[in-house]
Amino acid sequence: MLAKMRNPWGSEGYKGKWSDKDPNWTAAMKAQVNLVDANDGIFWMPYENMLSYFSKIDVGYTDAVKS
Repeated sequence: MLAKMRNPWGSEGYKGKWSDKDPNWTAAMKAQVNLVDANDGIFWMPYENMLSYFSKIDVGYTDAVKS
């Protein structure tokens, strides 16, 4: 399971498995999660890593449906 993370300071610091440049991504997987390889602060990481790296997580909900 992967967790989509966002660094609120806007730059990616995570370089581990499933980061933007990780070779495990296939074209189909990138399309499925709309992966953008950019220094935008948004990155993916294994859920288990998220639990071990972070002691506090703030969750925000956004409605992605455009009206």
